[in-house]
Amino acid sequence: LHGHPYMFHPYFIEEIKNNPNKEFILQLDQTNDHFTTTVEAANVSLLVDTSHGSGYFANEWPQYPGKKYGYAGGLGIETLPAAIEKWQKDNLFIDWIDMETKVRDKGDFSIPRVKEVISYMREFMWTGGKDARTRN
Repeated sequence: LHGHPYMFHPYFIEEIKNNPNKEFILQLDQTNDHFTTTVEAANVSLLVDTSHGSGYFANEWPQYPGKKYGYAGGLGIETLPAAIEKWQKDNLFIDWIDMETKVRDKGDFSIPRVKEVISYMREFMWTGGKDARTRN
């Protein structure tokens, strides 16, 4: 449920710490940030999605030290140039991106749209983006 407060059980934190070889992705969505940003575990990544799953592109990408990030929120081929410009300007790291709404065609998942995004990101990565703005 995007944008709804979660009740995290203490066993959840225990599960994260007891499984260091598994990555746990917690949503950073301006609703659960108080919890997601305080989990101290190397195997926790944050999914930044200020759109709450609506596909709205706000181009806001908060970061907290020591965390890995995935970005979502209205990302698609039309919005990637503005997002990348913002990531570069703010010197943000890119671990991965997440898309849903903008890679659909008439409600169906669109492989051609995904390929277009991959092609665009490949071009970005090979023209200097990789060393300057990713951890890889």
